[in-house]
Amino acid sequence: MAVFIASVADKYGDNGKVFLGIVRKLSADTAELDTFLMSCRVMGRFIEDQILDQLVKELRADGISKLRVHLIPSKKNAPARGFIERLSGGRLLSNDASGTITWEFDIAQTSPVSSPRTPSC
Repeated sequence: MAVFIASVADKYGDNGKVFLGIVRKLSADTAELDTFLMSCRVMGRFIEDQILDQLVKELRADGISKLRVHLIPSKKNAPARGFIERLSGGRLLSNDASGTITWEFDIAQTSPVSSPRTPSC
């Protein structure tokens, strides 16, 4: 298991620690994104794209070629669904009766973030 924490600062100030990610290794080449928790203060500014892109680079350096992502729908995580749906290269693995959706991304050669954007602040 690996834990990732990120801080964000821009020309307007320091937002502090705004991200917590937990990744579990499922097999020699597959990891699961267990937790992707971001502060709503920075969500939607494409910082989530940059964070996931960096996370993928680190996983790839560790020999991981597949990343599984689960979404458990709720009123509060609707932005997470939009984020996951704009990623590229994902294959739907399951959509169970409770509404939980699981995708698997091939990260061997590329990031699911098609073009990490730089926030304009």
